Amino acid sequence: MVLGIGSGLFGIGAALLSLLLTLVIGIAAVTLALVLGGIVAMVGGVIVMAANFPVGLLILGIGILTFGLGLLGIALSVVFYGRALPAMIRWAVDMVRRLFGGRKGCVNG
Repeated sequence: MVLGIGSGLFGIGAALLSLLLTLVIGIAAVTLALVLGGIVAMVGGVIVMAANFPVGLLILGIGILTFGLGLLGIALSVVFYGRALPAMIRWAVDMVRRLFGGRKGCVNG
């Protein structure tokens, strides 16, 4: 019985850690993809303008929009990594401590 409960608690802790790691990697990957995709689309748009001006202008505009979304993603990443991530880590540590019967609510207070 104790092994079953301990395994369940370990699974909950591992799931919380996996969630945090997935958020960190996912947000960074999406932001990087938007920035790089925007740069590539802008360069491609300028190249296509030589052959077909309206299509090249459209591709350039899409590249600028994508790059702008990437910059917005960078700004939101700074907020996430600076404020939300430490709060989530404190919450996860507090929950694991509560599950294992440690001091109640001992993180930051």
